[in-house]
Amino acid sequence: MSKKTTDPQQMLYDNPALNKSKAKKPAAPFSAPISEVHLVPLDLIDTPEQIRKEFDQESIDHLAKDIEARGLLQPILLNPHGERFQLIAGERRLRAVKLNGAAGIPALIVKTTTEEAMLMQLAENIQREELTLEEECEAVCKLYESLGSLAKVAETVKKSVPWCSKRYAMSQNDLCWMAHDLLEKGITEDIDLLKALTTLEPLIRYSEMQEWIKKIKEGEAGRKDIREALKLAKDKAKEEKTAREAKNDELSHAKPKEPPPPPPWEIDDAMENLSQALNYSDNELSAIDLLNTWTNEQRSQVIDKLTAARSLGSSEKGFKTISHLIMHGFYKTPYIDIELAAMVWGFGNQLFDIDAFLAQLQCPRETA
Repeated sequence: MSKKTTDPQQMLYDNPALNKSKAKKPAAPFSAPISEVHLVPLDLIDTPEQIRKEFDQESIDHLAKDIEARGLLQPILLNPHGERFQLIAGERRLRAVKLNGAAGIPALIVKTTTEEAMLMQLAENIQREELTLEEECEAVCKLYESLGSLAKVAETVKKSVPWCSKRYAMSQNDLCWMAHDLLEKGITEDIDLLKALTTLEPLIRYSEMQEWIKKIKEGEAGRKDIREALKLAKDKAKEEKTAREAKNDELSHAKPKEPPPPPPWEIDDAMENLSQALNYSDNELSAIDLLNTWTNEQRSQVIDKLTAARSLGSSEKGFKTISHLIMHGFYKTPYIDIELAAMVWGFGNQLFDIDAFLAQLQCPRETA
């Protein structure tokens, strides 16, 4: 009579009841001694949410073929929970065994608390270096929350303190870059201090912030000092805000200053403006529109001056002035363009009508 094997590794593939995907469930609840390897039915294993989120399916396929050929070299780790089991470590192995159609898997049964099971899972995953950088940061953060110091985290996962500090710092996205740098370099892991420093940063000058960073690095400033500095900075900012609001309120209730009076109307300036207005590209108003903005008295002065220029144009002096302009192209004359145009108008013995005169000289408005 052959001796029955007790090796759980061999039982996975030799036991017909467990090696069929449709095997019947055991009649009685599964029980096993603690801290020993046993063949555990797959349908009794629960997989709680783990820190590892990404699994390479191709890698699991290769692992399944390797297990089928050589067997499972390392059992998974389970925590008994009533009549069922919760997976602590070995999800890739569990998935690979399921691909092979087996009904059970060798497992080390370890009775522990939920928190201890989580710590074991995090440490095992980090030590195996199977996590992404994001998953490592999340794992270190959770371990820190449970263990209370990065030194203990480093000891648990068998990594250096700087390695853990850097990943813990990467998980603290609400810190300013200077606080983040202190945490990443392992100078301090006091999150309350670093958060107070982050709140203080926009309230003070950069040079003051650098002084506080220096004091923290040299051990001359702690959480209490930063909180006191933050309180003073907030009070100062509040006082400055109140002063600004009071000043703005005072200005809003002050009597508005009256605009300065326009410069006195001068005939020479009016003639220059009228001459300029004949070109729309340099003036918003046409010459006639500009003329209509003036009073009757002002209009009369302009008309008198242009009429005088028109009369001059019909005289010998006007003839010489116009002739010099034609022959030399430029002539030093006290008359501005619109007066010279009036002379030409008079040289042709045309009757002077201000509106007809300006309409003849007006350049059309340029269009875009």
